[in-house]
Amino acid sequence: MQEVKEKMDAQIEEYIIEALMGEDREFAAPLLTRKAPLSLRAKYHFYDILSRFNNQDKTKLYSPPMPMQPARC
Repeated sequence: MQEVKEKMDAQIEEYIIEALMGEDREFAAPLLTRKAPLSLRAKYHFYDILSRFNNQDKTKLYSPPMPMQPARC
């Protein structure tokens, strides 16, 4: 599980760097602020609620990192 989380974090970091410094940097705002499709958000919340009912010791399975904001140049 830790390896998967590290790979996902690396992909997210690469996406942000590419959006801010790559050839599509003029579209950075829409790329970084767009929401996931409603079906994916609904699925996420469904599994979140399900995991809360199944998790008897009330520990979180995953806690997202603090939101980062890139420094403006």
